[in-house]
Amino acid sequence: MTISIKEKEFENHIEETLLKSGYKKRFSSNFDKELALDRELVLEFIKNSQSNSWKKIQEMYGSDSGYHN
Repeated sequence: MTISIKEKEFENHIEETLLKSGYKKRFSSNFDKELALDRELVLEFIKNSQSNSWKKIQEMYGSDSGYHN
């Protein structure tokens, strides 16, 4: 039995599986080449994983903290 899978279908399946597992779809335009990172995802990670430190950063820098949610 031969199964024919087109590359795009395979890519879509991988993406769908990753998205169902909690990954977020991002685009190259979200990537800051100068900083070599996705600023929004990094700030979201810090906010969610280090909430006490994040609160201090927001108190010190307010809207300049870089995360607007």
